[in-house]
Amino acid sequence: MDRSIGGLFVVFLLVVVLREVGVGVDSGLLVALHLVSFGLLIAVVASITNGVRADDRRAVAVAGLQIALAVLAGAAVVWHARVEGLGFEGLAVVYLAMIGLALAHAGERGALRSIVPYLLGYVLLAGVFLQHVLDVAPTSGLALFPVFAAVTLGLCLFVIPRYAAEPVFHRSLVAIATVFAVVGLSAAFLGEYTVGGFEVALWGERSLPFVDREVPIIQSVFGNPNTLGLAVFPGLVAAVVEFHRVAVERRSDWGVVFVPLVVLLGVALYLTNSRGSMLAAATGIAIYGVYALAGRRAVPAGVALGYGGALAALTAVFVLLPGTDGQRGALWSAGLEAYLASPTALGEGLVGTGDLIAPYLENPGSTVHNSYLSVLLRTGLVGIVGYLLVVVAPTIHGAIRRRTVSPGALALAGAFVIHQFFEGYTIYQYDFGAVLGALAAGYLIVSLGRDTGNTDPDRAGSTTSDAR
Repeated sequence: MDRSIGGLFVVFLLVVVLREVGVGVDSGLLVALHLVSFGLLIAVVASITNGVRADDRRAVAVAGLQIALAVLAGAAVVWHARVEGLGFEGLAVVYLAMIGLALAHAGERGALRSIVPYLLGYVLLAGVFLQHVLDVAPTSGLALFPVFAAVTLGLCLFVIPRYAAEPVFHRSLVAIATVFAVVGLSAAFLGEYTVGGFEVALWGERSLPFVDREVPIIQSVFGNPNTLGLAVFPGLVAAVVEFHRVAVERRSDWGVVFVPLVVLLGVALYLTNSRGSMLAAATGIAIYGVYALAGRRAVPAGVALGYGGALAALTAVFVLLPGTDGQRGALWSAGLEAYLASPTALGEGLVGTGDLIAPYLENPGSTVHNSYLSVLLRTGLVGIVGYLLVVVAPTIHGAIRRRTVSPGALALAGAFVIHQFFEGYTIYQYDFGAVLGALAAGYLIVSLGRDTGNTDPDRAGSTTSDAR
């Protein structure tokens, strides 16, 4: 992995985290996030040019195309953020440049064929969102969001995972989750406090399953426990994956480092009382656990167990234990009613889901709290088809292509498939959950296009030949 890309990858995640913990969008960090995206493009360009031999005409031509597309997309993003809003022509430039960049980084013909369904999903989803930009004021925040989200999603799905090795992503997730978990747990023992301008608070006390008394509900530096759950559950799944990969598959003593982290993150996730995050983590661990116990031949069974268990849990909540769903059922029902009342191919556009579902709720004021319904309401049938192609379809493909898929990437992507039933962040955004969810899908997509002779996630993304 090129060091410049590795460094920018960490910076990218850091900026996203800082924005999530309460730094306002007016502070300039939002623009910084977009400029980091541009920096990632330039870093990719540097990596490409460093690995190209001057006498390899085809490689030089491909590198030149990638350079042109990267500069074009990056320049359009900066212009949109700092100069003036893009019109139809500018939006078309961003759209076509990102599609071209994805194609240029697809690698060999086999890899290109493997990403076609997911590239189609991206084309549909980004196309609908960018079309809706024309309906709002060009200098408004609503006009900024779809453009930056299109570039961020394209990078996370088709570019970054080809250069940053999968274990680096996993260990970054573990590190991020551990930091926030320790901060949250400290408040349970020391009480609430403020550090560096950030408030470390508790969400009161509640009784939890298997506990006879009320316990503190932790939220760390976030606004509520569900956000902490979103930060912790991917780290927990990644810690389980890395323990098995390092300690069992590679037989390294360093693998024991992940054992206390798994315990720590498991306890922290439990104390968030974020049931959606717990179910997502259980899904990911079930998918990977079946692989760890029975090998690649059992990968389809692992996916079936993970998704089947999640479905059974949802059925138990809504059918056997009504009233324990935290109002999710009412919100989801309102979301479906809102769409069916005015079904459209392209959705209602860049509007808040809370406004759309308000007429169908007894107590309005909440969003739909479901990424799939959020996309359906905003982008209609076309958008949701694209979204399912990008988010859900790779996990089904991974179960089928068990000999080449990365089990770790499959487990993490499957966990996000389930988690998005409970939260409305969607991967077409640029906040914390969106970036992590998009990267999880991206690493899975990359592994699906990998040569059968290279199934080592340590090598994935480590050379420019993998990306051409």
